[in-house]
Amino acid sequence: AYVRREAEDHPTTVLVAKHRQSRAVRAGAVPRKGPNEDSATDLAVEFLRSFGVTHDQGLAVTLRTDGEPALVALRRRIAARHGGSVLEQGSAAHEHESMGIIENGVKLGKGILRVLLLALEERIGGRLPCSHPCFAHLVGHSSAVLTKHLRGKDGKTPYQRLFGKEVTEEGLEFGEIVRWRPPRGQSHGVLLEARWLDGVRLGRHWSGPTHIVFDPASKSLKEVRAVQRVLLSERWDRDLVQSVCVWPRGQDPGDTAEARIVPDDSPRPEVPPPPERRTL
Repeated sequence: AYVRREAEDHPTTVLVAKHRQSRAVRAGAVPRKGPNEDSATDLAVEFLRSFGVTHDQGLAVTLRTDGEPALVALRRRIAARHGGSVLEQGSAAHEHESMGIIENGVKLGKGILRVLLLALEERIGGRLPCSHPCFAHLVGHSSAVLTKHLRGKDGKTPYQRLFGKEVTEEGLEFGEIVRWRPPRGQSHGVLLEARWLDGVRLGRHWSGPTHIVFDPASKSLKEVRAVQRVLLSERWDRDLVQSVCVWPRGQDPGDTAEARIVPDDSPRPEVPPPPERRTL
């Protein structure tokens, strides 16, 4: 899939994978489209493993893409890297309807990505470019939201079909400032340092309970279990979101210039208070 902002000339390439049985979706930004990118192959193999598709199951795996040469070549590289029995399947030429399952996943994924992006920009008062590392984290977070919270006709979410249990987690927003607790060390009971540190929350692990937090002090990503929300007046900081400089694993383009969040200082429309409700 391709996404871009109105002011950008070149779109960002997003690799989307969907598990047919559970309808779970994984998405990640890749530098460019094509079979010669090891990052796209590594990302696709990681998606297969997160769906529980491994070569030691003794079952044949069906990999299906459309007939575009770049995707066919990528599919063959994934089959070679998988190591097990793989069945490759294409689609009819010029008929996207035959790929309705993944096309629907791409459509829903773009819709959720758009909503989360606009919500973040409303909070921080700025426009986030697609070339910023924070946007790459948002792509993965949007697929996690789709997998964990979108219910099908059977009343189950893709996460519930895949893991056999419902999701029970806090409703924290992407990009908000949180306080996170470092893991206990050998000197945990001796040091008089702060037990909670400030960081930018970049979503939650796709299949686990840990939060992904950017630590501005060490300029690194932390996977932590315990987080605390701060006051609403201190929850959003555009400069801290701009300071995110670490890309998701395997998604660093390497040769792009630093992207800046464009401030949007236009006055926000005043929301009228709700009408007073009287009980008769």
